[in-house]
Amino acid sequence: MLDSVANIAAQPETLAPSTIIEAENDLMEINTFMFVEAFRFQNSWLNWGLGKLMQGPAGRAARLGQHYESMVNQHGSVKEASVWLANTLANKWGASNVENVPHEGPLLLVANHPGMGDAISIFATNPRR
Repeated sequence: MLDSVANIAAQPETLAPSTIIEAENDLMEINTFMFVEAFRFQNSWLNWGLGKLMQGPAGRAARLGQHYESMVNQHGSVKEASVWLANTLANKWGASNVENVPHEGPLLLVANHPGMGDAISIFATNPRR
């Protein structure tokens, strides 16, 4: 299952459409499984229902992830892909005090919230390449 996902990230431009669809399905299954596992109910019917309910959002996340990866490969950096993803997922987003980020020398950027929202914003607004 993970082989098809790894192939998409490595060389998306050389893959047949059927391989891309297979990878999307694999990612959807992984996302759905991880979500159900996070909530693991004692009642197996609830777990089954939750899995069915999450297939739509899990599929969308898989498609967004694949498009993000292909944009990173196309542009050679995460900046453009992160701007696209932030605009796709949020109505309003941004960063403040970006002008205070030094343009050279050592730099440590830290996200202060769990999840990928802060990381995507940092990637999208970082003035460095």
